[in-house]
Order: sequence, then structure tokens, then C-alpha cells
Amino acid sequence: MHNLHADEQHILKNGRPTIAVLVGSMSSAYQEGIMRGAAHVAEKNDYNVIGYCGGAVNSTDPLSLVRDRIFGLVDMDLIAGVIGPFSSHLRFLDDLSSQELINRFATVPTINIGSYVQEHSNVITDYAIGFEQLFEHFHVKHQYRHILLMRGPKYHSSSNSRTEIYQEMLNKHQLPFDQDAILYADLNRLSAKISFEKFLDEVGKPVEVVIAVNDNQALGVIDACKERGISVPEEIAVIGSMDTLEGAFASPALTSVQEPLFELGSVAAQALIEQIEGKSQRVDIYVSTSLVIRQSCGCLPEAHFRPNKEQCDLTKALGKIKNKDLVFKEIVDYFESKVVPYKGGIIRTDVASVIHLYQQAVHEKDFDGFLKILQSHLQDAMKTEEIILWLELTDRIQFSALQYLEQDKEALDLVGFIGQLISLKNKIEKVAINFQRFEAEYYLNYFRTIVNNLNSSFDLTRIKEYAVDILNLSELHISLFNELNSDPLHATNIVSVRNNQFMQIENKEFVAKKLLPNGLLDYQDRFTLMVFPLSFRKKALGFMVLNLSNRKGTAFENLRAIISAALKNEILIQDLKNEQERFSEIAHSSSNWLWETDKNNEFTYCSNSTSEIIGYPPELLMHKRIDEFNVEEEGYFINRMHSHEVIIDFECWYQHNNGNVICLLISAKPIFINQVFTGYRGLFEDVTEKKLQAEKIQNLANLDILTSLPNRKLFQHKLTEVIESCRAENKKCAIICIDVDYFKHVNDTLGHEGGDLLLVQLTQRLQNALSKEHILARVGGDEFVIIVPDIQSEENVIEAVLSIFNHIKAPILINDKPIYSTLSLGISLYPNDGNDVQTLLQAGDNAMYQAKSQGRNGYVFYDKFLEQKNILRNKYEDILREAILKQQFVLYYQPQVSVNTGNIVGFEVLVRIQNKEQEIIAPNNFIPLAEELGLIGQVDELIFEEGCRQYASWRNNGHQNIRLSINLSALQLRNEKLLNTYIKIMKTHHVDPKDIQIEITENALIENEQLALTILQGFKDYGLSIALDDFGTGYSSLNCINLYPIDTIKIDKTFVKDAVNNPKNKAVIQGMVLIASSLNLKIIAEGVETLEQYEFIKQLGCHEIQGYYFYKPCPAAQAELLLQQRAVTPLK
Repeated sequence: MHNLHADEQHILKNGRPTIAVLVGSMSSAYQEGIMRGAAHVAEKNDYNVIGYCGGAVNSTDPLSLVRDRIFGLVDMDLIAGVIGPFSSHLRFLDDLSSQELINRFATVPTINIGSYVQEHSNVITDYAIGFEQLFEHFHVKHQYRHILLMRGPKYHSSSNSRTEIYQEMLNKHQLPFDQDAILYADLNRLSAKISFEKFLDEVGKPVEVVIAVNDNQALGVIDACKERGISVPEEIAVIGSMDTLEGAFASPALTSVQEPLFELGSVAAQALIEQIEGKSQRVDIYVSTSLVIRQSCGCLPEAHFRPNKEQCDLTKALGKIKNKDLVFKEIVDYFESKVVPYKGGIIRTDVASVIHLYQQAVHEKDFDGFLKILQSHLQDAMKTEEIILWLELTDRIQFSALQYLEQDKEALDLVGFIGQLISLKNKIEKVAINFQRFEAEYYLNYFRTIVNNLNSSFDLTRIKEYAVDILNLSELHISLFNELNSDPLHATNIVSVRNNQFMQIENKEFVAKKLLPNGLLDYQDRFTLMVFPLSFRKKALGFMVLNLSNRKGTAFENLRAIISAALKNEILIQDLKNEQERFSEIAHSSSNWLWETDKNNEFTYCSNSTSEIIGYPPELLMHKRIDEFNVEEEGYFINRMHSHEVIIDFECWYQHNNGNVICLLISAKPIFINQVFTGYRGLFEDVTEKKLQAEKIQNLANLDILTSLPNRKLFQHKLTEVIESCRAENKKCAIICIDVDYFKHVNDTLGHEGGDLLLVQLTQRLQNALSKEHILARVGGDEFVIIVPDIQSEENVIEAVLSIFNHIKAPILINDKPIYSTLSLGISLYPNDGNDVQTLLQAGDNAMYQAKSQGRNGYVFYDKFLEQKNILRNKYEDILREAILKQQFVLYYQPQVSVNTGNIVGFEVLVRIQNKEQEIIAPNNFIPLAEELGLIGQVDELIFEEGCRQYASWRNNGHQNIRLSINLSALQLRNEKLLNTYIKIMKTHHVDPKDIQIEITENALIENEQLALTILQGFKDYGLSIALDDFGTGYSSLNCINLYPIDTIKIDKTFVKDAVNNPKNKAVIQGMVLIASSLNLKIIAEGVETLEQYEFIKQLGCHEIQGYYFYKPCPAAQAELLLQQRAVTPLK
């Protein structure tokens, strides 16, 4: 008996003690693990639990503002004890304020998790053991030396602990410590990705392994690596922490320092109950971590388990394995590493029980009872994240049954069992997949419903349907605060659902700390409830109370966001009904910020909500243009406003006064008075939070969001099915890998919105070109793949290919502009070119790249010769990317010699790569590749920077009047920021502009005529000279020297080579000299290699000569020796 006294005035007092668990957002695996661990122990001990899902006090994060107000609802007349990870809640407070908040709960036993608080019990994670195992593994297995730590923000206490341990481990293993190797990022995937990309771009030091403080960060690092073409774990190993399911089932699966989240909550709850019942006093408990090894460090999966005497692992739960059964031992070992981190003893005990029953069924050769138990577990887990583990277990049991069958081929009972098991797994898997799709679509539809129906009252029916049917809640209560500054704070209940029924309550107003109105029936049974804040930005709207179901914490947070958005807009609609008549049209739209503009699109009215939405009061926005705060390069809605069109729910991105970027939906109608346009009336709705939640939901789906085609994951699953079917029936199939030619150019000219429209229309044409049995998927930005099943010969594939080309030959209209799209297709055949998904895809990709290299707009069947060529291309791509990352470029300098004096007057700057094997890679092997991959800008900038640095070094050594000619690629002449970037580099190195000559080609000018003129004129105005390289090889050479600010023309070596004996070439050069002389241009002849050529060029009147006759390109040190001599001697 608990010896507690029930209070009839409080419906939550049911004769049992109640524990308060103060957690943050349930989207966090850390917070959810603590909550579920505490709830599990409370249930076993017949205690009530209330989880208060607040957040950091005084947070400035838009997603967590005012969440901390929920902690003010803790009723100390009800609560018998408190658990909370206080360090995460108090990180923005000073010591005094932190102590004041903790003292609120001083009247009851309090357990702190994750840090140390004096005078209270503390449950602390001991990271030392996990890190010791990790570094020992590095030392023994991998010999890593360059180890980077991705930690949390400065206020993150566990990151501080792990940083100290990290430095201790480096010292212990005599590894170098570098402050640059400690990166800071928020505890989410995107922040870690951005932080690691910044390290790669700006620091660029060698790194062999990255340790993150949670799995989300680790997955962000892997995202960054994948985008940069860095292989994990082959080039960089990545280590996570916490060991979440998302990390365990990632690709590659994360090696992780396992933090026992569930156990933190359960240990804290057990200690708290013992203190409540007077069985123990204050105590500090350390829960150790351990290492779980998977693929992301370059190893096969294994695990180091925590040395905890009370740990109930699978082997202990099962007892000794009978008869040294190695097949059975294999399944036990596998799942011991899989399920140890997940939900502590709950899932561990369930799995141990099922595996035990399986072993018993194998030895007794009776599987009926086991199949019923397994089916029960699968059905219970159907709509939860646990279904992943249970399906994995079913797979492993099927595999082990096949191993037993290998040992005893006459075991007919095993044959029947395997068939039943496969049938059960397929049935459950199909239902689970359909549910995930349904749930994702349901979330999205629910968002749309809320937004599109704001002209009606708050839809309580939809809320109940979502809560009961989707989240498996038995009850849901929604209440709004009355007056936020009142004491005590009161609330009014607007929704109460129990057992799938709306509850009718007479007196709906109550003291907020009571959580529920007194009109509800008192609780008789124990309960586990959760309290979530309902808010919008800095305004607390109310709270919702619900029971803790087995759905993932993110689902509860999605519900919170949906209800908050609906309540906020409901309140706004009620206000709009009282507005003046001129806003009656807007009152029925989804809206926050109401506005009017004049005919010049300048604000003439803004509602007061601008202060919350964008951070500016209405008066400061008057007479500013509506797109002044737009951060996108093009505001598409402005084009519609110029055309006086109606705008409905158009998405745009604005910059808030605090610097944050927010997502707004604009809806507006033009105003006409006496048929004369006078301006617009409209509204902006802030959908930033819903945008973030929707992105999470979209990640659950298997379909590409833009085209609704299968994405890469679903495509690989379908291709696997087709291959298995072909293998079983001895048939053939093919895949067609498709890449849209010049798609980057479409994005550059029409914007990403135009590119998306093109992809959508291309998808429709591809679908029209294919038959029903073909499977079309979008697997990348502009990459598609088609599965052609059951083919008889290559002719069947060619028919599909020709149909595709026929359907796309007509232009596609994008914003009334015709776009002619072409495709490059690569084809691989099963089983000729591969027997599995990855091999076929690789072969198809290789063939597709060959089609591109052959001029695009065609198709190629895979063959091994093409693969060898592609391997060579990939080799040089790897060399190029490594050279950019590790700055392995070296500059060579070829003298340019005065014809009259024989002195060196300048150098052309040429580039090579010196790789890690000290090989010198010629530019023809990587410069065209850099242009193809869009990397030439980085290469050009590195060359220019190093050239200017070398110029400064020579000048400091006393060498004056050194002219450097530096090449500029065609792609750079599309870069509007180029001029400022290069001028900044020259200023940094104090380079005299007259000593720099920019070399460009005619083709570069033709591709970017107007922008090229602007950039080159900018260089000219700053003092640089411009040289036109390869003069005479194109069709517009004369036009180029007339249009652009050219100072020098360089006669291409193809003319010089045969000039002595070829009258035509001689005449061409004479003509060039004549034109240049009349235009007062300097002339440089390239490729002069013999005395006869030199004499000929000198006689024609060229000013300078460049070529092997005088000197080959040479490194900087050798070039400086030439500067010391100045006059050069022709090579013999």
C-alpha cells in the first residue's frame, strides 16, 4: 500500500503516488528514452507518471520558445517526486536562476539526469568506458591518427564531458591534439552537415575518422561526405553516439558509443521510488556507455557490452545454448548486438522469449505454437517503430531455418515452417509498408486540411480522428490559457476525448495546474499522461494532455504542431470577423499578417502581427516594397503582381529582423476601382514550423516528392524483386539509366523552379513513352532509371528507347519558353552485365556516361571496354577532388620572351597536380573534367590565389615588373561574384594590377556574351590586361576583339607549327599581325619550338614569343632563377 490520501477536489489523485518527469521535445531520442524508461518502472511499481514536455528555459530557438512554461504546471500538491535532465533545461540560465528553478521541487525527492546538481540524487552517464573501447578499437584495428570530434554547442554539458575524455584518450594513445579538430554544431543532422562542410572548405586538414555526440550528427556528417563524393567508411570513418534505430539501420550502419537512454530513465525512476518510500537516501548513480561496432568504422557488426552486473542480455536470458548449437548461437549473437540499446529490458526480454521458443520448436519439431506467438508480436508492433526489429528477427529466423534444413534435408517439418514463415513475413511487411505510406500521406493531408479550411470553426472531429486512429490514444484533452498573467493561472477546456468519445463538461474553466477540468470522472486506475505546450512563437496558447501510447515521440510533436497552428489560425479568424469591410475577402484565407499595397507594390497598411512574424512594427514597413525582405534571387510572386494576377498560397522566403530566414505563404487579390488597378490586398502566413515538420514526414515516404515516382529506395526494392523473378524463371531483364543533358544550364537560366517544372513534364513524357510493365523511378536530381522486365533480346529494349526519344523530341514549354531537352541513356542487361542490383546499376551508369561522352542525346549498351574508360575517368575525378580538398595543385611557369630584347617579360601560369604518390598529373587529364563537374571555379580560384602569392614572394625578393598571365575558364565568366573575389585576392597579396593578365578563349566569350563583357570591363577598369587565347581557331575572333576590351592576342600554336612551310598559315599569321597592329594590340606567338619558326615570327613583327624554343614550363624555384638572369638562352 502507498499510504497516500486521495483528494476529491483533484481528479488525478487516485490513491497512488505520482511522479513528474520533466523532459524536452519528444522528437529527441534522448528525452523520449528517459520518459519511456521512467514510465516503464513506474508501471511495474503501480505509480502514476506525468511527463511535462517543456524545453530550455529562456530559449531563443523559434521551435522551442515558451515551451518552458509547461514546467509551471507542475502541481506540488499532487507530485510525490521529480525526475528531469535539468542541464538541458537550464543551459541558458546563470547559476542563481538555475538553483531557483530546481528549488521549486525541493519539497519532494528529486533525481537529476545527465549532470551533477548538489543536494540532489544524480544519474550520470559515464562516457569514459565507451570512449576507452572506441579508442582501443581505433588503435588495435585501424591505426587512426587524425580523429575529429563533432560536439554540441558550448552550453551542452555532456559535450563538455566528452571533449575532456576525447583529449584524455588522445593523450593516452599518444595521438596529436588539434583545436581545429573539435567542431561545434547543434544536435541535429543539418547543423552537423553544415559544420563538417565548413571544415572541409575552410580548414581542409586531414581527417580519418569523425566522432559525433549523437547519431543525428553522425548521419549529417555522412550526408556531407556523400555530397562531396567522399566514401564512408573507405575514406572517412564516422562514429555516432546514443545508438538509435535510425543509426543502426542507416547505410552504412553506424558504429556508435551506446548511451543507455531507456536505462537512464528507469534507473532514475527506481532510485526515486526508493526515496519516496523511505528505503534509501540521496545517491549518485553512474550508468556506463559501451561501443557497438557496425560498418561505418570499416568493420563487421559486433558489440562491446557494458560491464553491468544487473544487465540482462539475451545469452543470460536464454541460459546455456543446448548442444553447442552454432546455428542458434549465431542468431543469439546477432540480436544481442541489435536489441541491447533499444528500450532496455522490455524488448530484450520479448526477443529472448521468442528466440527461446524458436529453439524449443526446432528441437521438438513443432512450430505451430511458435508461429502464433511470433505473429502476435508482429501484429502488436505493426504501427510502431519496433516493427523494423521484429521483421529483422523474422528474417534471421528464416535464414537459420534454412541452415538447419541444410543439415537435415529430409526435415519436412522445416520445409513447411519456412513456407509459413515467409507467408507471414510478406503479409506483415506489406501491411506495415502500407501503413507507413498511409501515415505519411495522412500527415500531409491533415496539414492541407487545416490550412485550406480556416474559414470554418476548429474541426474537433478531425482532431479526435487523428489522435485516436493514428496515434492510438485513449484520451486527449486540449485547454487554452485564459489570462497569462493571472495567479493562479486558469485555463478553459475546449476538447476532451476519452475512450473514443467526446466528453460533455459543464464547467470547463479550471486551475491550469490541475491539468484537467473537474467535470471529468476521477481516475481510478493508474495512469501515464503527457503534457505538451500549445504555442505560436512567443505566445503560449495553452496545453494538451494525452496518454503515452507506443507511437514514436515525433508523432506527438507533430500533433502538437498541428493543433498549435489550428488554434492560432482559429483565434485569428475570430478577430478577422470583426474587421472592417475592406478585409472581408481576406478573413476567409489562411492568414497572419494582413496588408495592402499601392500600385507600386509599396505597403500602405500592415496588421500588428508583423512584429511577431517578421520582427518589424507596422509603422516601419509603410511605403517599403513588398519584396524588400525577400531572400530568394527571384520573387516569382512579384511577376504575378506586375500582371495583376490573383496569388494563392505562394511560398516565399523572407529575412526576419533577428537574421533568421522564415517561410511565408502569400495570398492576395488585386484591387480595381472603376476598372483601374490601385494595388493589392493580401496576407502572409508563417509556415516555417509546419515546413520543418512536413520535411520530416516526407522523409518517411518511398516516393519522390516532386514527380511522385518511386525514389531510389523503392526502386532498388522493385529491381530486387524483378531480378529474383527472372532468376527463378530463367528470364532476362534490363535497366535504362537516364540523365538529362545540360540540366544544370536549365537551372542556371530558368532557376530551380523552372528546372522542377521541366522534370515534371519530362516525367509525364517518359510515362507516356513506356508500357504498363515498365517501372520508372527518379533516383537523383536529373537522373531516372527504367526497369524493362522479361525481355527476349536487345531489340525489346531498343523499342523502349526509341519510344522515349520520339516522345521527348518536341519542345517543352517552361514559362512560355520552349526548351528542347535531350537525354543520355545507358543500358545494362541481366544476367549478362550483372546478377544483382548494385552491379547492374553501376554498369548502366558507366554506359550512360559513355553516351554523354559521345556527344549526348543517344544510348549505349554496357560493355567492359567502356567500363575501363569510365574507371580511368573516375580515377582522375578522385585525383581532382582530392587535389581540391588537400590543395595538391602545383603551378608551372612558362616564360614569355620579348622578340626585340630576348628578355623574359612575363610568365603564363600553368597548373599540374602532384598527388600523394608524388606523380605529376598533366592538365589535359583533369581540366576538362573539372569543367564537366562544375569544379573549375574552385580550381581557377586556387590557381589565381597561388599565382598572386608567388608574385608577392618574387617581388619581396627584389624582382620587379613581373607579368603573370593566368587563364580564366568559360564557366567563371558566368560568376557575377568573380570580379570582387579576384580583386580581394590581389589586395591581400598587394599585387599591382598592371602585372596581371587574364587569358580567355573565344568560346568562353560566345557562351556568356553580356556577362563576360561586364566582368572583363571590370578587370580592365581595375588595371588588368586581357589576352585572347587561341586566336584564329574560332568563328568570331574578329568580333571578339572588337566587342571586348582585349589588349593582347595569342596566335595559336596550330598556325605557328606549319607557318614556315605552309603558305596559308603564313598568310593567316600575317593577317593577324596586320589587324593587331591597326588596333594597337600586342601579339604573342605560342608554340615556337625551332629556330626557323622563331626567325619567321620575328620577321612578321610579333612582340613576344612563348614556346619550347626558349624554355619549357618550369616550377617556381626554377622560374626565379630565370628572373635572376632575365635574358634567356634558346634551348639546344
